[in-house]
Amino acid sequence: MSFVFPAKLIAEEALRKIGAYAITDPGADPEQVRVMLNWLDLIMAHVGGTNQLWWLVPTAPILINLALNQQAYPLPGSISGNAPGGGYQFPLEAWLDHGDGNVTPLHILRRDQWDAVAARTIPVPSPQTTLAAGITSTATSMTVVSDAGFPTTGSFDAMLQGSDVSERVVITAGTGPDTWTITRGAFGDAPQAFASGALVYLVNAAGAVVTVSQPDPGDPYAIYIDRTPTPTLYTYPTVDEMPTQRVVRLTCQQFAPTLGSANVSGSGLNARQATQSAGIRASWQRWLVYAGALEGGSGTIRKLPKDELDDLKAMEAKLFGELLAFENSEFESLPLRTASADDFLFGRDERQRERHHPTETYT
Repeated sequence: MSFVFPAKLIAEEALRKIGAYAITDPGADPEQVRVMLNWLDLIMAHVGGTNQLWWLVPTAPILINLALNQQAYPLPGSISGNAPGGGYQFPLEAWLDHGDGNVTPLHILRRDQWDAVAARTIPVPSPQTTLAAGITSTATSMTVVSDAGFPTTGSFDAMLQGSDVSERVVITAGTGPDTWTITRGAFGDAPQAFASGALVYLVNAAGAVVTVSQPDPGDPYAIYIDRTPTPTLYTYPTVDEMPTQRVVRLTCQQFAPTLGSANVSGSGLNARQATQSAGIRASWQRWLVYAGALEGGSGTIRKLPKDELDDLKAMEAKLFGELLAFENSEFESLPLRTASADDFLFGRDERQRERHHPTETYT
């Protein structure tokens, strides 16, 4: 197995590549190593933010427990399991675990797609409650499960909604926290009997049920994650019923390891930088040496002639292209056959195929 260099050694090799550190020198200049490590940090941050790199993708997915009627989940605070040690960079795929053995893909939306679906709302009665006990057609009071959101002074109108009957009543007074005195027949509605659990809505003077706009309810089939410094995951639709715990399983790419430091000029290396790993696979080390040499030889540490910079640039590009084309790929072993790999793995059932292609965009 190839040797995995410490980050400091990669920085020293990059310095050697531009002639700042000779093989006969007792050691590289600590200040030059500090500057080179800062540039290696910038290089890795850029590469990790613009490419899918499998060695930055944790095997275990992030787990986020969903909550009833909650659409926004701040990260990392909402993570319930497998928080990535390197932080969250961007999503690769997502699944919804229904908690009953059923797992379905979640579409990861772009911002324009999210803006379109987030605008979809439905009117929901608010406030609303239910009868704590049934009432007869002659009852003059009723007890509700909660009076939260309803007026606390004066009289107001309410709509009682049973399975097949409804009645508009006037709430004239309260005899307890959740018990109301009612006047019936004021609007021409015939008094009805209502069972426990019947819905109670607030209505306005015109008799219309008071509503608020809320996102579509149901099990999510799409998510959006914003790109702010402290990202938030949004689900669509919003869970309104949860017989079993719903969990989002999110595969993401984490940030590249920290190689630089906030040390001031002339302070040299800190204790971490003296021994830490570069956090990359062995096959990427030669590329990182050339990438660091290209930055260091462009005036950051030394100013190399144009032809030498061109040589460094050509080799850096060649190594990076080769790594992306092969080392960064995933491989699978399949028997030879004339049908496609997808047909072999997943069969010809389109619903099964959909489960294995979660990254298709939602329209």
